[in-house]
Amino acid sequence: MKELLICSGDPMFIKNLYGALRQEGHGVDTVERTAMAVQMSLRKQYSVVILDSFAIGLPVRDAAEIIQRSGASVLVVGDAGASSGVMVEKRPVDVGSIRDHVRDLCKSGAEK
Repeated sequence: MKELLICSGDPMFIKNLYGALRQEGHGVDTVERTAMAVQMSLRKQYSVVILDSFAIGLPVRDAAEIIQRSGASVLVVGDAGASSGVMVEKRPVDVGSIRDHVRDLCKSGAEK
């Protein structure tokens, strides 16, 4: 089981992803603001942090760079002008595709 963090201000986005990722056996935490996602990633070791480009607060690009330094892989959903090394899933959101990306990121993280 891997620990994941979802950051989004969209309750439906969180609800759909949360259920699918829990079914995969992952532990999932959720936050609405990117600054909180950064704080949580510095306190807890996450395998993958999923940032919604519509998240509130700190720009997603900045949050992704900081979170990557904590050792977590980052998946940005939407178009946020993500930095290098960040996986991006374009909208409209496909939960199955995000689930597949999370699997790939967890596997690549385990190989590091």
